[in-house]
Amino acid sequence: MSAPTWLLDGNRARLNLQAFSVLVDADRPVDGLSQLLVADQAWKMASLFSIVGATLSARPPTLVDWYVRGNDLAATYETSHVDAARLDIQWSAAESQNHAPWSARLDMLVSVRTDRLDWQPDVRLQSSVPSSEVRHIAAESPASCTLGRADPAVRCHWFQPSHCTWSLVLMIHPADVLASALEGDGSLPPTSKLIYHLFRPEMLEKGVILRARARALIVSAGVNAEAIAGCYEQFIAADPPLGI
Repeated sequence: MSAPTWLLDGNRARLNLQAFSVLVDADRPVDGLSQLLVADQAWKMASLFSIVGATLSARPPTLVDWYVRGNDLAATYETSHVDAARLDIQWSAAESQNHAPWSARLDMLVSVRTDRLDWQPDVRLQSSVPSSEVRHIAAESPASCTLGRADPAVRCHWFQPSHCTWSLVLMIHPADVLASALEGDGSLPPTSKLIYHLFRPEMLEKGVILRARARALIVSAGVNAEAIAGCYEQFIAADPPLGI
């Protein structure tokens, strides 16, 4: 019998892939995916896909559901301030098959809905990644990316840490995001802060659900930019998930 993909311990869950492991603390969505292990190597100071924004900043959201189903981990939150909303998060993990250019994949699906007649959502995904080089990836022209000068239209970022045999790719579906921002924090080692501003600037009406799709890939050092661009193309061409 294969080992479970997610190991639950109360309101915490540990991803249990061979090449990639992260911690999810359901009580602290602002922490995102923390305590990263890549190829059994701790990636200190790294965190991925923290949930931030005005929707969650007034007071901590209340966890109302939390469960594992196969390779999926899901959490549901209710906010209790004036911008009352429901937030659903689903993480889906997979290991490489059929000689894919990545060794581990983690998808994130974020859904928001409200009981108000209309509401302006403010939800962002924020990642902090220690990395010596960052490249933004487009299907037609992979390019180097300078911290603080990233094109806000870029939806795929490739982080290459120093002295590692692997790298990290983060991407967001272009239909689900308003803009992206990439900043340096001046620390040593250099750390990039990547923010995806989710959803278009439109009012969310009662009964409507907005969804955003993000993906993290662990890839080997020998993978080139064209292969990364191909992974991004596959991601944006895939059918929307049937989940939350």
